[in-house]
Amino acid sequence: MTISQLITDEVEQFFAPVSTDAINALISKYQRDRVQLESVSNIVLDGLSSVFHYFTSGNLKGERYISVAPSTLFNPVGAVASLNSAYWSQALALTDVLDFMPQKRREEWNTQIHEMTTPDFVEDTVRATLMDLILMRSQFFSERVDGVFRALSKSHVTNTPEGFNKRMIIENVISSYGTVEYNKAGYIHDLRCIVAKFMGLEDPSGHITGRLIDRIKNTPGEWVELDGGALRIKVFKKGTAHLEVHPDMAWRLNAVLASLYPAAIPSKFRTKPESRPKEYRLIQQPISTDVREMLYEGTYFDESNYQRVGSDHQKYLKRIHSFCFKYTSKEHPTTLSAAKAALEAIGGVVQSNGEIWFDYNARDIIQEIIIRGCLPDDKSHQFYPTPKWLAERLVDMAELEPDMKCLEPEAGLGAIADVIAERIPNDKVDCVEISELRCEVLKAKGYMTLCKDFLTMKYDHRLFKPWPRIIMNPPFSEGRALAHVKHASTWLTEDGILVAIMPASYIGKDILPGFHITWSERIDNAFDGAGVSVALMKAVKK
Repeated sequence: MTISQLITDEVEQFFAPVSTDAINALISKYQRDRVQLESVSNIVLDGLSSVFHYFTSGNLKGERYISVAPSTLFNPVGAVASLNSAYWSQALALTDVLDFMPQKRREEWNTQIHEMTTPDFVEDTVRATLMDLILMRSQFFSERVDGVFRALSKSHVTNTPEGFNKRMIIENVISSYGTVEYNKAGYIHDLRCIVAKFMGLEDPSGHITGRLIDRIKNTPGEWVELDGGALRIKVFKKGTAHLEVHPDMAWRLNAVLASLYPAAIPSKFRTKPESRPKEYRLIQQPISTDVREMLYEGTYFDESNYQRVGSDHQKYLKRIHSFCFKYTSKEHPTTLSAAKAALEAIGGVVQSNGEIWFDYNARDIIQEIIIRGCLPDDKSHQFYPTPKWLAERLVDMAELEPDMKCLEPEAGLGAIADVIAERIPNDKVDCVEISELRCEVLKAKGYMTLCKDFLTMKYDHRLFKPWPRIIMNPPFSEGRALAHVKHASTWLTEDGILVAIMPASYIGKDILPGFHITWSERIDNAFDGAGVSVALMKAVKK
């Protein structure tokens, strides 16, 4: 099988079919509207022009209006042009061809529709044009890849003329006024859609990418992962966007380019890498476009838009951070269930009336989910939230004092940090967490948070002071619990105390030389969805 056949077979399975009945209905409606439009024009221009001004002066009395001659206002040429553009826009929406067009072709169609220069919406023209566009969808996919490649900056050596690298740069994504240049953002959106097709995911909505870039530009120079880790982006103040694709994506992009330019793309650029570099891990869980749209249509209530109801002040305080779905969401129960699960993943609690309550301001976090389209994958992150009763026992063992600093590595959504914050001020609670989204949750709760893999962090006395208390629930798989605890023990003060939830198999073992260790009893079934037995460990430096 040739590269061209491979790409065609891989891509065509994603295209949506066109409804013949829908096209028939649209053509019939256009024909009725056109007859009515021409009838109105004929009636006015043939005999009513002399009395037309009485309608405007009498019915718009006291209101501002611009006097327009009936021969101009009811000229059928302009009206038919507007009618044609409106119906071509509807016809294109019947299929997904506009979504698959490269940015340049989209701009051409949008210009025709906006400037009302589309051809007459007659049956033969409509059917022939739509059929041609449908047959060109595979070509559009290749052109889309080519368009992204041509949009890459020519002045940066990171971009090579031989094909896509895993790192690429697009200039002038942000204008000199600090606004998003949406034609440039369109190429980034194209790249996201191409990657989504290769991953078997839905395309992100068209408006999502522009909003994403608008948000990213506020944190210049910081990487943001998108689309399950297959793509990440950072934007600089000068307007340049740096993009990095997963190696499995780069060679496939070049394979598409090779179908267009067989002699121009060296084989090494379009050959699948033998092994995946360890630093790349697809550790995000993509969520569907339907879920993202449902979250986008919902309403978040906080201090800015919540009106106090009744006299029950405590009830008001609890409801001050809540999310309500649009009423029509009930018509799509599967999507609604998935949307609720997404909010539960960031600490939301579903109420009997369908509202989702939060104990922190989750507005920005929900926007991150909508824009990025991903949630942290619990399995790859070994994320098992600590039940409050277990967190309270753990914190009790730590012997916290009021002004004492405390560190929680692998903090997740802050189940342990929240209990710690009941004993000491929030600004005394420090957290480390690998998931960017969960880091945003921790920051929203007021905790100083480092977005890092704790096990790979090196202690630097210039950045950190040792902590007198470390309280943790480390990941268990592949011996990571012991590795994390040993690493954490090096971050303690001389008289520090470390407490941790550990696999019960460690009970009684001297796992930290130089520490006096005590163990709780064996605790079975402490975590939902994980049939492990645990014990609470307290380690005090000797």
